[in-house]
Amino acid sequence: MNIPVRRLEEIQSIILDGVIPSEFESLALELFSIHYDHNIVYRQYCDLIRKDPANVRLQDDIPYLPIRFFRSHEIALSGLESEFIFKSSGTTGEDRSRHFVHSLHWYRSNAIRLFEQYFRPLSDLNIYAYLPSYIDRPDSSLIDMVNALGKCTHKNGTVYFSHTSEIIDYLNSDSPHENDVLFGVSFALLDLASKAAPQNWDGILIETGGMKRSGRELAKADLFASLKTMLPQARLCSEYGMTELMSQCYAEFDLRFMVPDTVKLKFNPIDDPLGRVAHRRIGQINILDLANLYSCPFIQTEDLGIMLEDGSFTLEGRIQDAEIRGCHQLFDE
Repeated sequence: MNIPVRRLEEIQSIILDGVIPSEFESLALELFSIHYDHNIVYRQYCDLIRKDPANVRLQDDIPYLPIRFFRSHEIALSGLESEFIFKSSGTTGEDRSRHFVHSLHWYRSNAIRLFEQYFRPLSDLNIYAYLPSYIDRPDSSLIDMVNALGKCTHKNGTVYFSHTSEIIDYLNSDSPHENDVLFGVSFALLDLASKAAPQNWDGILIETGGMKRSGRELAKADLFASLKTMLPQARLCSEYGMTELMSQCYAEFDLRFMVPDTVKLKFNPIDDPLGRVAHRRIGQINILDLANLYSCPFIQTEDLGIMLEDGSFTLEGRIQDAEIRGCHQLFDE
């Protein structure tokens, strides 16, 4: 049975036109069927937990692949060529996740659409980035996205800062900043906030995560409080994305992440990967990302969160490593 490439391209077009909520479930079930038939690792996992098209009739029935498998297996539709491989940052001695990307153009097109959907047209903006340790990694999905966004601005590029002194000079400059967007990784922004005096910069600051690289633990709310002291006039936002996903979620200062039209979330108890938790209860985040149509649209993350009544969610930390090893070892056996 051949991979239905033409149908997948049609789904791409549907996504770029904007996913109609009433059509989301049918698209999700169609992608489940395609990946069960053509994604070897995903099918093996489904068979292990006794899930197949015969007993997956609703979106809620779809199983989510533990994200750890991206570190040890090639997760993609079998026989489909990959144009590029995104890799997670990782730390010394840690296996890095790999996302086999069929089309960089598709990744960039979706990222651009979701950014403009949440903020405003990129043609009105300037993109800046303070991403030390990421800038030298051409296999970073974050760098690729930021570059793609920059190419849509009238400057046709992204301006990168490498040193704290450079970004402090930029924040101090008298030029208008209301159309500036500054992407910054958490540990670098925390360091900046400890060194810079309050500034009048009034652009959009987007924090992108990355605290684990600093060797320090800091709640995101505390980081944002420090940033607000440094940049009281800025619009402070956060981006929730990962190497393994094609879509991104954004939040304002209140850190309630809005879910784009390509994504649905499901939360399960830590000790029950197939269960479900109610609104306003902490659970493990499962992400259904239609834009992941060539790798795996159904991913069980290692993040904890709370789903709110309006469909937004908050992040509440990560699951400890010992709590998520069991299923992975069972699969390998």
